[in-house]
Amino acid sequence: MKSLAEVFGINNPTNSKVEIKYSLNTDANAKDIMSAILEGKQPEGLIKATPYVVENSVLEPDSGFAEQSGDKIKRDSPKELISESNSPYRYNILRNAVKNDLAAEQGVSLNNINEQELTDKTEEILSKKEKQLYKIPITSLPYNRQSKDSTGKTLASWNPNNNSISINAIAQQYLDVPEEHKKIGNQLFKNVVMHELRHSYDKGGEYLTNYEKKAIFDKRKKDISRDDDQERLNYLNTPEEITARLQEIRSSLKSEGVYDASKDKATIENIKGAQFSRAYKDLLEIMKPQDIADLLNTIAANNPKKGNPVAKNNDNIIKANTKTFNA
Repeated sequence: MKSLAEVFGINNPTNSKVEIKYSLNTDANAKDIMSAILEGKQPEGLIKATPYVVENSVLEPDSGFAEQSGDKIKRDSPKELISESNSPYRYNILRNAVKNDLAAEQGVSLNNINEQELTDKTEEILSKKEKQLYKIPITSLPYNRQSKDSTGKTLASWNPNNNSISINAIAQQYLDVPEEHKKIGNQLFKNVVMHELRHSYDKGGEYLTNYEKKAIFDKRKKDISRDDDQERLNYLNTPEEITARLQEIRSSLKSEGVYDASKDKATIENIKGAQFSRAYKDLLEIMKPQDIADLLNTIAANNPKKGNPVAKNNDNIIKANTKTFNA
């Protein structure tokens, strides 16, 4: 029997994992499916097997500053987004967006879209998004506690050329706070990480559907007067900056326990908890609170994976679950 590393051609088994997605409509279980894979068989119920490398980024200590919570946030956030991308509620939001795109491309009604084609296209987009986060390096510029160095005009940045994230020292100050403010500081730092991860996940907007982009365009501010900061509003008005801020809002509200985007519909009431967040204030410059709530319900997001619909047959959605194995 071969090892997982041999089956999937993995060169670095220590830091590698294999995620399998399998149907819940059969008697198959994850262990049996993996055993069959190792024996070179095609297991019944297997939908997809995906190998990936887990690369842990480490916050660089400087002048005695070492923040374990920052390390954990950077290490866990990509995995969190990967594992949370397929809740049934959010999967169906993306599926609906893809369905609208296909109908527009083919010039047919929504009722005439081929269900298998719809499933394949939705899975293709999800796979592309998730692969963006498999190996993404997240590095931090050195931070000096004594000098309170705030190197970098921005909190962080995503580099599309090599798909990497750099956290500037100014963002790391969120972590260097008294113990009684740690929870807030950690969440502010996590929002920065989530913001940049969303840029990667959507590949700077490339992986957004046209339906999602249109929804954003319909909500954002179109009339920019000479009294406005035109450069800033043009920046905030881009689809990729709007979706990144929506991701921050989801993360904040989930941490407060007031809104779970994996199953709850966003309303003006349950997003009030975000009114003091940077992302929420930014979006208020270009849209109304109701517009923010509407987009939270329109843009496919990353939420807890509880098994996702992956195919449709005779109007019965086939449910799937996932299991991750060390290589």
